[in-house]
Amino acid sequence: MLEDSNGGQSLRGWAASAAPQQTPDAYRHEIDLLREQYSVQMETLLNGLGKSEESIVTPDSPSAANEFTFTGVATQNISGDGFIEVDPSQSDVVQTYTTQQTVTRTYYEPIYQTTTTPAVDYFEPNTTGTTDLLSGEPADSPFVSTIYDNDGNIRGWDVHTPAETYTHQTGTRAVTETYTINAEQRNETLGFTAYNIKLGDQEDTLEATPPFVGTVQLGNGDDLVEML
Repeated sequence: MLEDSNGGQSLRGWAASAAPQQTPDAYRHEIDLLREQYSVQMETLLNGLGKSEESIVTPDSPSAANEFTFTGVATQNISGDGFIEVDPSQSDVVQTYTTQQTVTRTYYEPIYQTTTTPAVDYFEPNTTGTTDLLSGEPADSPFVSTIYDNDGNIRGWDVHTPAETYTHQTGTRAVTETYTINAEQRNETLGFTAYNIKLGDQEDTLEATPPFVGTVQLGNGDDLVEML
């Protein structure tokens, strides 16, 4: 039905209102813009990974290296026919070796001194007339001897205080020790490469070793893309 007088949409009206078909040149231009936007976004993403010391393979695991170097993001444009082989988009070189480190440790230890009090001998007179031994000392005490007068009364006591040796802390002194230990050193150098690959119009083969980051534009030939 080409016309519809009752207000319905006719075939002619539908054809006139339909969106125009995109030309090949416009399509290629749109794809080129999308590819360019992707390249910019991908470079920003890769720079963020490198500055965070993260890799493409393990983006959530920062490097544990003692020294980490990020060399940046390189862009490599490749075009041609035939067989094309590209390296991984990530270069991660880790060097591990053993170093000797000198460690100094300081601690404090106590200083002790030995002191001896001399023996003392003296006579304690019996001024109270007591018949008991001095201060409850037993009769066979080696330190007290009871002295009697001629009438058998206690005249006093010979007291012997023996010498005494004891040890006590008088201070501290600092002790410094220096020794060598073996330490493992791990250095890592990380860099990324973003590829922009354009295949020709022949039967082309592209082999890329993961991880691969970039864009691939196929040609008009029978192309084979392999991610090994």
